[in-house]
Formats: sequence, C-alpha cells, structure tokens
Amino acid sequence: MSEQKKTSIGGQALLEGIMMRGPEVTAMAVRDPDGNMVIEKFPTKGKERGKFFKLPFIRGIFNMIDSLSFGYKCLMRSAEIAGLEDELEDKPKKVTIKGE
Repeated sequence: MSEQKKTSIGGQALLEGIMMRGPEVTAMAVRDPDGNMVIEKFPTKGKERGKFFKLPFIRGIFNMIDSLSFGYKCLMRSAEIAGLEDELEDKPKKVTIKGE
C-alpha cells in the first residue's frame, strides 16, 4: 500500500499573481511591470493561539477573520507590485455631467 500524505495548503488569486498559505509559511508570487517574479514570504499566524481559540466554533471565526484580513493585505500588496496604482494615476479622469 502506498503512503499518502495529507496537506493543508490553500491559496488565493491576486492581481498578477497568487498567494499560497500553508501551516508554517505563507508566500505570494506577483509579476512586476518588467516581467520579473517578486516572491514574498510571511510566517503563518495561528499556531501560537491559546487553548480557548482552538475550540471548533471559535477557531472557525478567528481563522475566517485572519484569512480575510491577510488576503486583503496580500491583494493590496500585489496591486502595488504590479504597478496598477501607477496606471490609475496616469489615466486622465473623465467627468460627465448629467442633465446638461
């Protein structure tokens, strides 16, 4: 019988890249405007929480909040790296006035 290994890795799509989250390390890879890959690594939070935070319902709430907030931070960071903020600032703003 072959040995099987269970993994607990998840991910999220980012602008011009991806974020992968594992039990020990979270990493994101984003393509910059020059075509280079920028890789950043962060320690995954959650292991050092107390016993109260490991209760099933409480654990789910805190993991969801942590995933949403960290996913949003990675999404904003990927927009910075990809240079999307610069493109938005360079475009002329179109103003339309209704009723005239």
